[in-house]
Parts: sequence; C-alpha cells; structure tokens
Amino acid sequence: MKKFFLQALLSLPLLLGVPMLQSEAMAQSSPGLYTLEDVTAGGRTFLKNFYPQYISRLQWIGDQAVYVEGQEILLVQGKKGSKVLLSLEDVRRIIAHDNSFSEWKVFPSFVSIKGHPNWIAILSPTACHIVDVQSKSWVRSFALTPMVGGDNYTLLELNPTITHALVRSSDGALLITPALKSVTEKPSFELVARNEEDRILYGEAVHQREFGIEKGTFWSPDGNKLAFYRMDQSMVAPYPIVTITEKKAQVAPLRYPMAGDASHHVTLGVYDLATRSITYMKSEGDPEHYLTNIAWSPDSKSIFMAEVNRAQTRSDVNQYDVATGKQLKTLFTEQDDKYIEPTYPMVFLPNSNQEFIWLSRTDGFNHIYIGNITQGKLRQVTSGAWEVTAFKGFSKDGKKIFFEATKASPLEMRLYSVGIDGSKLTDLTPDKGVHNTQLNASATSFIDIYSSTIVPRNIQLRTASGKLIKTLLSAPDPTKGYRMPEIELGTLTSTDGTTELHYRLIKPLDFDPNKKYPVVVYVYGGPHAQLVTNSWMAGARGWDIYMAQKGTLSLLWITVALLIVDVISSKLYIVV
Repeated sequence: MKKFFLQALLSLPLLLGVPMLQSEAMAQSSPGLYTLEDVTAGGRTFLKNFYPQYISRLQWIGDQAVYVEGQEILLVQGKKGSKVLLSLEDVRRIIAHDNSFSEWKVFPSFVSIKGHPNWIAILSPTACHIVDVQSKSWVRSFALTPMVGGDNYTLLELNPTITHALVRSSDGALLITPALKSVTEKPSFELVARNEEDRILYGEAVHQREFGIEKGTFWSPDGNKLAFYRMDQSMVAPYPIVTITEKKAQVAPLRYPMAGDASHHVTLGVYDLATRSITYMKSEGDPEHYLTNIAWSPDSKSIFMAEVNRAQTRSDVNQYDVATGKQLKTLFTEQDDKYIEPTYPMVFLPNSNQEFIWLSRTDGFNHIYIGNITQGKLRQVTSGAWEVTAFKGFSKDGKKIFFEATKASPLEMRLYSVGIDGSKLTDLTPDKGVHNTQLNASATSFIDIYSSTIVPRNIQLRTASGKLIKTLLSAPDPTKGYRMPEIELGTLTSTDGTTELHYRLIKPLDFDPNKKYPVVVYVYGGPHAQLVTNSWMAGARGWDIYMAQKGTLSLLWITVALLIVDVISSKLYIVV
C-alpha cells in the first residue's frame, strides 16, 4: 500500500505539472491573486507582498534596545530616533586578527551576554569573539578551529562567567575550550565525551525533545561544572527514513522508540573543570523513565530534575549532590492518572538559595507555584481557567514575577506581572492580540511585538509597569490590493455540553453558502499549542490563503497528499 502512495507522489508532477504552471501564470497575470513565491517563506516576493513589515534583529543589549540595519547595529533613542552603536567597519577594526569579516556585506550574527550589559558575542566561521560595544574594544575570543586547516567546531554555549566555551566536533566529540585573552595565544581543547556512533550520545537533546527539552548541556552558575545528558539508545531499533534536504535523498535511519517497545536509557553526568572528572547522578528505578527539567542550585552544589515514569502518570522532583551523584531528597511529587508533563525547570527567586518557582498543571491549568527546597510544599501564585505560557523574569527588586498567559482569551497571549504573594495581577499589554515580549536586563522595560486580526504588526517599547515609551513600528497591511478570503473565528460546543472549542474557517473567494466545496481540515491534537489565535490572519499560513484563492483547482493534489500523510507528515488533511 505504501508503495502505491509513493508512486502516487512521484507521479504528482506529471499529473499536475501543466495545471499548476498554468495556475501560477494566471496568478501573475490576474490582479489580486498570490503566487507561491508570495506566500512561502523564502520566496522571492514573500517579504514584499505578504509578510508584515518588521524590524530586523530587534533585541536588548543589557538595557539598550538595538536593531540591525545593513552593516550597523542601531541604538533606539527615545524620541530622537536612533544612532549607530557598532558598525561592521568597527568589527573589522576591533577584530583585525580575524579576516573572516572582510567580505561580509551585512552585520554578522551576535548575541548579548547576560551579566555584562555592554558585551556581545560575534560569530565568525573560525571563532566566537566577545566585543564591548561601549568602548568598541575586543575582550576575548573562543576558537572554533583547533588548528590551521582543521575542521571547524560548532559552538554550543558559553559558560556564565564567559571563561570557557562548549563546542562539538564533526565526529561527535563534546569539548571545552578556555577563552583566548591575547591574539597570539594558541587554543586548547579538553574532551568531555565522544558519541559512540548513533548508539550512545553525549550532550544531545533527549526524549525526542519532549518535556521542554531543547538541548543536552547545562552549565553551573559558577561556570566551573557542566551537566550533560548521556543517552544510550543501543536497545532502540533504527527506523528507516530518508533525508529531505538534499536533491537526492539519502538513507538516514533514526532510532525512534515505538509505543510498547524498548526506549532509550538516559543518565545525567557532571563534568568538573577543576578535576577533569565526570560524576553521574545516581537516578535509580526504571531505566526507561524520563529525566527532565534540569536546574542548578544557585551555589552550584546541587542539581534538580523531574523524573517522570514512562506512563507519564507520576513526576518526582529530586535533588542530587553533584560531588557524589547521590540523591539527597525528593522535594515533591505530582501525579495524574491521565497525563503529566512537566515542561519548565525550576527557577530560584533572586538572592535565594531556598525558594523557587515551578510551573504545574496540578489544578488543570498551567500556573505558577512557589516552593522551598527544605519544606517540599508548593504554594499556588496564579489560578484560573487560563494558561501561563512562559515565565519571563523577575522585577528588579525580586518582588514581582513577569509571565505570558492566555488570561484575556484562549486566542490571545499577553504579558502580566504578579506579586510573589499572588497579589496585584496586572495586564501590561492591554491591546487585544498575541504579544511576544522581551524584558531588558534589569527588568525595567520590555519590547512588545504583537498582532491581531486587524493589526498586521505593532512594535512598542514599554516600562515594566506597562506605560508606553515609544511605538517603533505600526506595519501597514501587506495584503492591501489583493483579493483576500474571508477568515472566520468561532466556537463549537464539545460533547460535554459546556467546553468551548475554537475554530478558524477560511472561505474560498466569492464564497457561496449554497455550493459544496472541497475542504482541507488541519487537526493538531497535541497540548500547549495555540493554533487558532487573535493574530494577523488568525494564525493562518500563506498556503492556507493561497488554497482559498485557488478554489478546487488543487483538489487532486490534496487527495494525493491525504494518501501519503501517514508516511511523511504529522498533519491530517481530509477532503470531503
């Protein structure tokens, strides 16, 4: 049966080549209709014709709001506009010992350095350079090339004290290199561990990147120790898949644990830079449990992690002594006979070695709790029939928590603050829509980027109390002049008679309610994912708009896609 599916896919260009080419030609000659180049990210006209205007690489360097324009980092200045903070020409002068930037046409990639309000890390193909943007001077570098003519290493992350960098070689070695404090100093690398083919992996994201896991390494706050995952998946059979990024597909089997079959075994090791030794945390019990939500204590002496059974009905948050690997205690346990999924590691309150915040769905919705490592009890801070979607930080005095949540509507996301005692819950972004926010280093201001069904994109600077400082951008409607389908938001009532289920309906152009149309149904059954939103185009993709403009022309294409969906996609397309 699968052979038939693949044959159908391969014959698709022959079946649809002429109609699709004609369709694109018609779109280019018909006013108001989009082409695939217009609506597809990476298309030549995508940013011009479809994507709302934006500000390139807008972010904080310490407490300074900056963005990139061409070859310059520009500093946002109140009502005065902006001024140049650092240029590509400055970089070439500051880092003259690295000629990688000589041919660059735009400002290179960079990130701000936490704890150093004027430092940024700039990447070149051969090194990571720390530059002070205030004094426009070189601070130090980390080599990404072990020797002249050698293979480049991939930078994973810098330690908090910016004295060492963690890198990975092309053959799977996990290495640590100290900072180079002079341009003549030669780099050195110390081996932490090396992958054993695809059977045993070190420092990689584990458990299929579930439970909020996005990486496999974790520096201690003092920068002297590195925690890392070790994943033994030798007992998991490789699943046959192929690459999709190359012109000719290559076989790339993936060790994927199937339901009911053996799963990989994960342990957590800690590498000590002083002794160059590894201590593994003695997490016992079922080796197929999930080790998640890794967090360090502020004094770098303990590690905390949530240990979830494979059935995902129980989670024990345990504390370990990093010097011995011994389990010290279980702080608290969460249980649910249906499903449990801790997603965020604990975060300690400022200036406290005892109190921490924890996000949990204990009451049915994701909310903020405060715990104490000596008492083992959680105190609920936020509550209600809504979800906390992200912890954003603490106020400068440590008395408030900033977080994003769906409190205003399941279709929206806004920034809120609340006292650590649960008092004074405040909406800092009162405009309707989906808000994405960035706090500055001292948590006194934030960047607010938001949209709604009637706002393509607004970008503002606000104080920590929500007061507007400056509007940086009010993007014009990029669809003006195009024939847009009607996008309808509404609700259905679940079979329990009370639960509202939100939907988005995109109607074909010139929709006639008395006619029958082919329908594409996209269902995502996973948790914690807002897909129907009060955002620009209600969160619809360009492909959705394109299909609505095409009517039934692509019906055959949809039908074939339905036949192969179980092979190549997690999305469900139904044609009725």
